[in-house]
Amino acid sequence: MSKNKNSVALIGTVGMDAVLKQTQEGVPYARFSLATSEGGYKRHDGTMVPEVTQWHNIIAWRNLAEICGKYVRKGMKMAVDGKIVYGQYDKQGIKCMSVDIVASDVVLMSRPQDSQGTAQGAPQSNVAQSVGNYQGGGRGTAQNGQQTDLFGQPQGQQGWGPFGAPIGNYDDVPF
Repeated sequence: MSKNKNSVALIGTVGMDAVLKQTQEGVPYARFSLATSEGGYKRHDGTMVPEVTQWHNIIAWRNLAEICGKYVRKGMKMAVDGKIVYGQYDKQGIKCMSVDIVASDVVLMSRPQDSQGTAQGAPQSNVAQSVGNYQGGGRGTAQNGQQTDLFGQPQGQQGWGPFGAPIGNYDDVPF
C-alpha cells in the first residue's frame, strides 16, 4: 500500500481582505490571497539574487471561513495549513485551470498595518501584544509601567503561562 499526502504549510502576507460568501446551499466560504517570498540575498561572488514572490489563492470553509471573513485583512502576516486543490472552468469557451489552497488551519501572526506602518485596530491585552509581536526580547511593559515577560506576567513573579507551563524561576528543573 502506498502512502499519499497532499499538505501545504505557508507563512506569508495577506494580499487582500478575506471575502466571505455562501454557496447556493448556504455553506459559508472565504477567499483571500497570500504572498510568500524567497531569495533576495547576495551570493559569495557578489551577485544579487532577486526576491521572488509567489501568490497563493486561499479558500476556507464553514467556521474557519467565518473567522477569516471577520479577522483576515490585507497586510497581516499569517500561517496557513491546508491542501492543494486543482480545478477547471470554462471562460468564454476556453478551458482554464485553477490552483487553490484549501485551508484547514490558519494562525494570525500580526495585525494589519496602516499606511504609516503602525498596527490598526483596538488595543489588545498585554499578553496578546507580547506573544503576537514577539521580536526576540520577550518582554513588554504593563499598563502600570512594570516590565513583563513574554506572557505578560510581571518580571520576576512566578505564574502559569497559557499552555500550563510555569513562568519564572527554572532552577529546580532536573535537566
